[in-house]
Amino acid sequence: IIFGSQFNPALQEVAADGGAPKDIAAPDFKSGETWYGWPSILPNAKALIYSISSGTGSNVTDRIAVRPLAGGEARILIPSGERPTYAASGHLIYNQSSTLIAVPFDIDRLEVIGAPVAVVDGVWRCNVCNGGAQYSFSNNGTLAYIPGTDASVESIMVWVDRDGKETPLAAPARSYAVPRISPDGRTIAAGAGDGVWTYDVERGTLTRLNPDANNPSAWTADSKQLAFQMSPDAKVNLFWQAADGGKPAERLASGEDRQAADSFSRDGGFLAFNDQSPVTGADIWIMRIS
Repeated sequence: IIFGSQFNPALQEVAADGGAPKDIAAPDFKSGETWYGWPSILPNAKALIYSISSGTGSNVTDRIAVRPLAGGEARILIPSGERPTYAASGHLIYNQSSTLIAVPFDIDRLEVIGAPVAVVDGVWRCNVCNGGAQYSFSNNGTLAYIPGTDASVESIMVWVDRDGKETPLAAPARSYAVPRISPDGRTIAAGAGDGVWTYDVERGTLTRLNPDANNPSAWTADSKQLAFQMSPDAKVNLFWQAADGGKPAERLASGEDRQAADSFSRDGGFLAFNDQSPVTGADIWIMRIS
């Protein structure tokens, strides 16, 4: 069984009767790749097709690749698309935004052999679950899908007290992910599929702090700075920015591996962060800030 995961950027496989999964294809972080997912094995069992994501925030791009199961180099089939599958009609199906696309595909030569054509518009695409239109083909070619738009899963933010009572915030519904409350309790930062946003609890205002940042993970102890991921040079590294948006983001760390901020120490002198190494996996590091 070959699968992708929101919690591991690599494609993995596991025996059908269970066991420990192992990575079989991992992103090239040096080139800006960040995640492999939505794998599908072709009916002739010759190869695997899957999505490759690169970039962060509003700069995320997706491509479709093919990799021979018997070994060999992967190559790009579609320069712009995600969540591929093979249809019995002899077409490779994938989505661009909320539109399903079909292109003739030679399953033996593993090559695209025709021009792409739009099949269905208005197929729901889930941004907060690593993209991918929500659809499936039966063996006889019948398409099943969830109608919708490219808007991700919209949700609202709520306060929850210790008794489980929910009190909605006035922030408009969006595809919020990884909300983080500032230490002073005045601001909530969250990803929303198109950058990092901040919500002023007292004023009830929502502001996009940075369109190119990924989900925020760490506030400084004084609530003045927010750390997050960005990839301006094809490397997913750590940056931070003043929470009031008065200054542009500044780089905190560099490196070839994908990095993600976790938390600042209470005195503000250290940052704990995650470094996704292709050799050792997810490692926890400590960085001295001051």
